[in-house]
Amino acid sequence: MADLHSLKDGLVVTAFWEAKPEEADTVAGIVREFLPQAQREPGVHAFQIHRSTTEPAKFFFYEVFKDEAAFADHQIGRA
Repeated sequence: MADLHSLKDGLVVTAFWEAKPEEADTVAGIVREFLPQAQREPGVHAFQIHRSTTEPAKFFFYEVFKDEAAFADHQIGRA
């Protein structure tokens, strides 16, 4: 993982996602499987997903990419 203080042209993406309450555990399972893959993508400096402990249907994504091109590759599944 890169030293985040050294990123000059990096791109930070944050997102909140709220699943339907009855689908929250399914979403959590998908996220657990997806996370290691996303963390290994080229150009990804940080990729974390947090699930709320008080509202388990809510998820927070924190992603740091080398640049906009790395983010674009992630979005289209090219990485």
